Amino acid sequence: LYFGISLEDARYIGYVLSALSFGLVAFSINLILIRGFNAFEDTTLYNILMINSMTGFGAYRHPLKVRGKHYGQVHIELRSVNSRFLDVSFRMPDEVRFAEHAIREAIGKRINRGKVEIKIFIQKEPDLSSQDSGAKTNEQKLNTQLIETLKTSEALILKEFPHSNPLSVKDVLHWPGVMIQEELDQEALLEVILLALDEVLKLFMQSREIEGNSLKNVIFSKVDQMDAMIASIEPLLPKIIQSYQQKLTEKLLAVLNGL
Repeated sequence: LYFGISLEDARYIGYVLSALSFGLVAFSINLILIRGFNAFEDTTLYNILMINSMTGFGAYRHPLKVRGKHYGQVHIELRSVNSRFLDVSFRMPDEVRFAEHAIREAIGKRINRGKVEIKIFIQKEPDLSSQDSGAKTNEQKLNTQLIETLKTSEALILKEFPHSNPLSVKDVLHWPGVMIQEELDQEALLEVILLALDEVLKLFMQSREIEGNSLKNVIFSKVDQMDAMIASIEPLLPKIIQSYQQKLTEKLLAVLNGL
């Protein structure tokens, strides 16, 4: 490429290369900022003051009341880590599986990307408003027919194996089917879950904003450090450029003299 060029042309090439070196500082800063912004969601140069972290956490519990009857509490936890796309995973009991699509849709309206994990737990509690008929209510919650079957089976087994341990009250209560659970209306349950989810999402977004502000301060402090480094280098630039030009000229002359 450089065969047959004059000394003045070589000098001109050296000046061009020296001028391009000024852009390396701005290019390096721009590259660092882009790498930093990629760790955040919905962040651009014009809304840098609204940085949201990709990690977040929110937890909330909402009373589970259906038609005025208290069934317990709905616990919801939401947490996320960085990811290029929105990936939602669920940990919840089977009785809530029907609401997965509605929950995923509600999350997608508020969160654009990230690996999101949602936990839902329903804590059953007795309805204190029905204490007047407590004995009757408790009897209705037990499968007495199954209890009688267990009692008969236990007597037969103990007769054949007298050294076996008898069933305890805990064993009986935890036996599948002994406790009759009243099924909740799905529409009413979904309404409560979505109300609790809305509160969780508010807390979740607040946590992301708080952490985002902390990360923003870190980035700004790094930018300030870079500004200080640039300010300390600027007085040395003329000498650095002159030295660089001299080296380029010497190399080009060496190439030309060797032809």
